[in-house]
Amino acid sequence: MDESWIGAGGSGYFRGPSGPLLPAYARAFRFVELNATFYRHPSILEARRWRRSVPVDFLFSVKGHRTITHAERFRATRGATSALVRDSVIARTLNADILVLETPRDLEFGREEVQALKDFSAAVAGSVRIALEARAYEGRSLPRLLATALRDAGGIDVADVSKGNRPRVESGVSYTRLPGEGVQNVLEFSD
Repeated sequence: MDESWIGAGGSGYFRGPSGPLLPAYARAFRFVELNATFYRHPSILEARRWRRSVPVDFLFSVKGHRTITHAERFRATRGATSALVRDSVIARTLNADILVLETPRDLEFGREEVQALKDFSAAVAGSVRIALEARAYEGRSLPRLLATALRDAGGIDVADVSKGNRPRVESGVSYTRLPGEGVQNVLEFSD
């Protein structure tokens, strides 16, 4: 049986009646993509508090830190690898099995970036799966080397289904976002 997890890219976009926001969010949804990790690495204690504040069957994915995708431009540098390892520790603490790496729209994948994907996948193997949102290729095919590396690593191709895009790599998991308000989004959702 296929299963769908529906949630938002961050619980901070929602208002709760009172008290901590994540528990209020978890009453309406059973999944969230943790976006805070893109901007900062929370402490393990903070991640444990988040995990304890939601039901046992609540699911997280973790968005990779911007050091990996933006500062180091998807290269397997010491800084990017360190951030990736830290993200995977946070993911394990949350019982999350997906680490989302969203690249800038101007970042195309050549041999060095494809090799970094292989290196990153090997570094987190067994703990999380990488979901790659290669934004430079939105609405078009991935380069063959990238598609092959993502498939071989057991990775997930993130696609915006609200724009008619479909995953370009078979993985058994489809990962998309439901866009919120804003001119950059095709659809706008309300409560």
